[in-house]
Amino acid sequence: LIFWLYLNIDTVILSFQTFSFKQGGYVFVGLRNYEDLFKWLFERSPSDLMFLSLKNSISIVFFNWLMLIPISMIFAFMMYKKVALGSVFRVIFFLPNIISDVVMVTLFKLMFDPHLGPVQVIMDFIGLGGLTPKLGWFGDPNTAWGMVLVECLWAGIGYDLILFFSGFNRIPTEISESAKLDGAGVFREFVSISLPLIAPTLSTMIILASGSALTFFMNALILTNGGPDGASSTLMMVILNQVKAGSAGITMASTIGIFFSIVFVPIIFFVRWLVEKILPAVEY
Repeated sequence: LIFWLYLNIDTVILSFQTFSFKQGGYVFVGLRNYEDLFKWLFERSPSDLMFLSLKNSISIVFFNWLMLIPISMIFAFMMYKKVALGSVFRVIFFLPNIISDVVMVTLFKLMFDPHLGPVQVIMDFIGLGGLTPKLGWFGDPNTAWGMVLVECLWAGIGYDLILFFSGFNRIPTEISESAKLDGAGVFREFVSISLPLIAPTLSTMIILASGSALTFFMNALILTNGGPDGASSTLMMVILNQVKAGSAGITMASTIGIFFSIVFVPIIFFVRWLVEKILPAVEY
């Protein structure tokens, strides 16, 4: 009641209020906060912080759909087919998930340090050191968000891989053996048998990834703090910065959260409906 119901109701109420220093408390202002948010969204340049944050938050969803999930699924299938050293690679991929996220993100940042990082040493050795931006990979507006996505792939592939690997292992062995007897190769087995049978796992991963538009921020916060000039900011980071501003910013933070929840939650439910239509649950 306190940590969920009260918190959410109070957030909605705050979105219709503002803090009055004259009265020393919150006062009702109607839809003014939402009007200010619309001006922030539509009456400023494409380089504005809110526009960049919205673009990045949407891009992380497509990145999960098109990169992280497919790559994790392919590696999981390879290990399911018992490739050489599959158990070793499974531990290597999953290792980042049993270490603190803060430690892993910090380690990733040090790896790409232009002065001390091993990646720079390797690039210098093979003659590609000149490709490193002058301000570093995390200080250049053209590469900062891309590096955040690379870190998400590096640190996140293990978690998805374990889930997919568990899904593949639940497939009855007699189905795979029957496919082999019918002459199905590895690719045909993956497309026609394994993929449809892990549809519930895949649909769950897609739906969870859809919600990252509203929640993703920690990796970017540690790597770049949303910089440079908002190039790697996200919606959640905008909300966080509003909260840091104190009582005057909390109402706008609530407004941003409520507005984008109203926008994205129906989209997430639509994605869920669409995924369940394309990938219906299979019992076996």
